[in-house]
Amino acid sequence: MKSEEILALPVTVDKSHIVTIGERLYGESIELIRELVNNAYDADATRVDIIVDDKKIVVKDNGNGMDLEGLKQYFNIGSPHKRRQKKSPRFGREMIGQFGIGKFASLAACKRFEVWTKKGSFCGAVTFDKNDWKKSKGNWHLPLRLFTPSPDWSDGTRVTLSGLTKKFKIEDIKSRLRETVPLCVHNFSVYLNGKRITPFYVAGRSVPFMEGTKYGPVHGEIVIVTRGPFSDKPPGIECKVKHVTIKREFFGLENLGSIAKKIYGVVNADFLPITSDRTGFIVDSPEYRAFREAMRNVVARVKEEIKILSDEKQNRKVNRRLKEAMRRVEDALIHNPELCPLNLTPIGEEEGEESGVLRKKIEISGEREKEEQMSGQAESIEEGERIDKIERGGEKRKPQKKRKKPSIKPLTTTALVRELRATRFGVTCVIDHFGEDGPECFTQGTVIHINRDHPVYKEASKNRSSYVMHLARLLTQEISLLTNPSDPHLAYERQSRLMRDAFRKPFKGKE
Repeated sequence: MKSEEILALPVTVDKSHIVTIGERLYGESIELIRELVNNAYDADATRVDIIVDDKKIVVKDNGNGMDLEGLKQYFNIGSPHKRRQKKSPRFGREMIGQFGIGKFASLAACKRFEVWTKKGSFCGAVTFDKNDWKKSKGNWHLPLRLFTPSPDWSDGTRVTLSGLTKKFKIEDIKSRLRETVPLCVHNFSVYLNGKRITPFYVAGRSVPFMEGTKYGPVHGEIVIVTRGPFSDKPPGIECKVKHVTIKREFFGLENLGSIAKKIYGVVNADFLPITSDRTGFIVDSPEYRAFREAMRNVVARVKEEIKILSDEKQNRKVNRRLKEAMRRVEDALIHNPELCPLNLTPIGEEEGEESGVLRKKIEISGEREKEEQMSGQAESIEEGERIDKIERGGEKRKPQKKRKKPSIKPLTTTALVRELRATRFGVTCVIDHFGEDGPECFTQGTVIHINRDHPVYKEASKNRSSYVMHLARLLTQEISLLTNPSDPHLAYERQSRLMRDAFRKPFKGKE
């Protein structure tokens, strides 16, 4: 490129920001690359190429570029231009930059940077030298070179940092850009030394959410890792404003212990006010208080999901123990048929049954089905004759009373259900959450509920033999009470007989 003309470009600095620019503002030199990429995003770039070596850093984009007026705005520190222009002109992107001071982060890492840009028929390059900045007193200007653009040159901007005073590790740059650059936007990609930077991906149980506030929506996704390997990024929930991570938090989930290491997520709240160095939020603002309130609801959902995951993991062990306990109780009932409630005769479970959760199923013998069908037909005949009498005026219609539905305790999604089967009736066992202060067990109809939150249950579940015995004790207790509800002493005596026979022999089933 051949220089055609040398002009002088004025640089203005707002006094309110003079003490915060450069080295004082950006403690981490790597932030300057993030700022340059985000500037490209604001300029409607679809691709950004970053080249890093020991001598220089080049950040090139295919965005809108800048004309002369744009360059003046670029070097006008603290200009309100970006704050007035909320969206980018081409794609309508939410503008990430606010103060226009990111370029001075380079003062912490290099001696010189050059901004080359083209927009339409305008093409120019501005050079900023750190030594000249220190030597100059009062007003000064940056050298601007103008070029005649070639027809095959596309619009865009290229920033070259030379005279590096610090070394940059490629993996550190990649990790930081993954957190602080909008890589998930479909028409925006970033390449580092020729390789595309992709967003973090974590596999696990997903909890998507959308919470509303009067300032705007709070939305995102939290993932609970269910199996390794974990992600190569640190755990926590990334709080993003306009696709840029400002801070990582746990919102109280760190108190859950080791499970906190398995929690990853992203929350977007574009309305949040951020500090000038873009590393935190203005926490005493009403927007931030509304955000925290919304996140309390999200955290409650995450805790519930963690509880479900824990139950699902435990249910595999619980199902084996419950199966053993029920087999033992069935064997005891076979040897003591007179102790079966409601003429219940145990037949055991079918062979080849898959281990896991069984849904309640009542089996009725063919003879019983015939009896019910005949009974139903007889009731239908009687009802028909009664209706005929009413129509002839011989009988007044009596108001029918609605049958009262039995009160059934609603189950959680992780309730474990198994059935002790019989020829005429079935007793079903349900293990579910009923609270630490809830009963140890209770019966509704022929459904025996066992409380997995009860302290005795929790203690018994730590040891296999005590756990199986505890489940068998509760099952035989409720079955005996079904047999003799009016005489608990006799019921407990029968329970003792059932428990004796249940554990008379070793269990022969599969573990």
